[in-house]
Amino acid sequence: MKKYAGNWMMNGRQANVPRSGWEASLILEANGMMTWKEVKGMNVGAQRNGTWELDGTVFRMRYRAPGVGLVEWTAQNPGTKNMSGSYRTPDVDPDGVGWGGDWNASKV
Repeated sequence: MKKYAGNWMMNGRQANVPRSGWEASLILEANGMMTWKEVKGMNVGAQRNGTWELDGTVFRMRYRAPGVGLVEWTAQNPGTKNMSGSYRTPDVDPDGVGWGGDWNASKV
């Protein structure tokens, strides 16, 4: 997990929502903790703390957001310098239909 630890820049968009692009800074700590902060988009300044793990070939990141609940991020076969995947909010939308989107991240 140490090779994934460090500072990352992320960008993405919410599915089915025009002009919903966002950018965020992400810090992955070697101990499995993470900090995510939106720097561009509808929620600029929002900061979330949570956890991350690498389970075989699947990267998972989780945190709780006010009014939304659990937010889960996943990436299949993530690289140590770049990764991409999807995110969803199962507490709000268990079927994953409307609350979620796609994201990309690059290590800085």
